[in-house]
Amino acid sequence: MRYQNPARSKEPTSLGVLMGKARVSFNRQVTELLRARGHLVVRAASAHVFRGIDKSGTTISDLAERASVTKQTMWSLVRELEDCGYTKAVAHPRDRRARLVKLTRKGTRLAADILEASQEVEERVAASMGARRLQAVRRGLKSILEELGEPYRAEGDS
Repeated sequence: MRYQNPARSKEPTSLGVLMGKARVSFNRQVTELLRARGHLVVRAASAHVFRGIDKSGTTISDLAERASVTKQTMWSLVRELEDCGYTKAVAHPRDRRARLVKLTRKGTRLAADILEASQEVEERVAASMGARRLQAVRRGLKSILEELGEPYRAEGDS
């Protein structure tokens, strides 16, 4: 009998594989909705910037830490969004070495569209699987994060 590498199985039974595929699929759906709304250059990775940015602006270091990516990766994402008019980097008022990343008016519209598109995809999932099952999945994912030492904290939680 021929050896079959379980990591290459066509049946994605690994929890990590399933969570990864779900994330990729969710992001793809959101990206398609954003493109339909005229945001043609947005990639799923752009969400790292929009999720981590504060209204008053956020440093590259803080954005990178919040997204669990390197500063170089975050700087590349920010520059890409800046080239498209979604963000701008300005001098930090208290630290001459740092730059604050802020959303432009266009970026603020995109942030709102990201939220709406995410909610739309989530509503589709809820309609398909039912609100109770979706809530159970949400609780399960929070438990997994807790177990792995990465407890979920909603925006504004302390």
